[in-house]
Amino acid sequence: MTVELRPMTEKDFPKIESIIKSSWRYEDFCSPKVANKLAKSFLAGCLTDYTDSQVAIVNNKLVAVIFLKNNAIHRTPFKYRLKQLKTMISMMLNKEARNVASVFSYVEVIDKKLLKEAGHDYAGELSLFAVDETCQGQGVGKKLFQYAMTTFQEQQVDNFYLYTDTTCNYGFYDYHGMTKRAEMVHHFTQLAGVEPTTFFLYDYDFKQKDAD
Repeated sequence: MTVELRPMTEKDFPKIESIIKSSWRYEDFCSPKVANKLAKSFLAGCLTDYTDSQVAIVNNKLVAVIFLKNNAIHRTPFKYRLKQLKTMISMMLNKEARNVASVFSYVEVIDKKLLKEAGHDYAGELSLFAVDETCQGQGVGKKLFQYAMTTFQEQQVDNFYLYTDTTCNYGFYDYHGMTKRAEMVHHFTQLAGVEPTTFFLYDYDFKQKDAD
């Protein structure tokens, strides 16, 4: 299987939103309409929080995406701030979407607690990493992750972190040498059928790995 990597373009947004929606299984706990709104809102948030992106193309189809953030050079373009605001307004105008958004706003609280528990100052973040279910386990994620590692090293980003949870294939990060630095369990009881979720912060320190 041939995997081509290239920078993301705005034409990729609908497909990325589709991958986000299926990866996080939004339709398991809300209507398709609200699931689409959630995916748009999630991507809009990610667009305010990255400095580099790549998408993976297999057989002319976008199957995965990765966003990297170098804190030293990060600046958010105004158009993405505006896009984020528009998606937030769209969520607030729909009752079901408002209810779901109010639940998921707590994820940001969890992330802040994990970052505090980790107790490190990080130079970078892997702020979005999603692979279409049809291509998982076929080396697509590995190629994107290797791109991230190489890019961070070239930019002299000494360490970076990411958030993940038990709804994702978090073992991927263990396999690729990252360290599980903090974790927290939370049960979103407001969402029917959703089991308790364990949230993780993983990190990678290039200098420490070299020393080891």
